[in-house]
Amino acid sequence: MDKQVTITLFMEQVCNDILVNCNAISKQMGDDADADIRADIQSPDADETRSIVCRAVTEAIGNIKHAGARYMMFGRNDDDDRLERLAYEDASTGKVAYEKAVLEMKIPNFNLSSTDALKSHMHKYVVDYAMARFLHDHHDEKHTQYAADASAEYESVKEVFRSRDRFVNRTSSWCG
Repeated sequence: MDKQVTITLFMEQVCNDILVNCNAISKQMGDDADADIRADIQSPDADETRSIVCRAVTEAIGNIKHAGARYMMFGRNDDDDRLERLAYEDASTGKVAYEKAVLEMKIPNFNLSSTDALKSHMHKYVVDYAMARFLHDHHDEKHTQYAADASAEYESVKEVFRSRDRFVNRTSSWCG
C-alpha cells in the first residue's frame, strides 16, 4: 500500500544553520588567517557570496529529488526557481520571508516511523552540501569535511527511502 509522505524543508532553518556554521569556522580561523577570506566565510549572505549558497541549496534539493524521483508526486517536470533566492521581501509586510521546499511523495509500503529520520537527513544533507560548495575556494580542510558529511547524509537519505513496514512474499522456500 502506498503511503503519502510530505516533507517540508524550511529555508530559514537551512540558512540559519549555514550562518552558524560559517560563524564558527571564521572564529576558529584565528587572527593569522587572511582577513578577506575570514570575512567572506563569516558572511555567506553577503551580496558577493549569496548566489553561491542559493545555487548550492538548489542543487542539493535537486539531488534529493533525484534520489527519490520514483516516489515524487510533483516537481519532476517543472521548476519555478523559487529556491534560487531562498528568501525575499514580502511586499505586504516589508519583512523577509523564506521559501520552503515541499516534497510530496507516494512511497510503497513505507515505514512512516522513518519520516523524521528522512527529514533530518535531508536537512543535514542540504546544509552540508551548501557548506561544502561555499567553502570550496575558501577553506580546503572544512570543504573536504563538509563534502564527506554531505556524501554520507545523501547515502542515508537513499537508505531511508528503502525503509519498509513489511516485505511481501518473504517466506523461505523450504517452509512449504
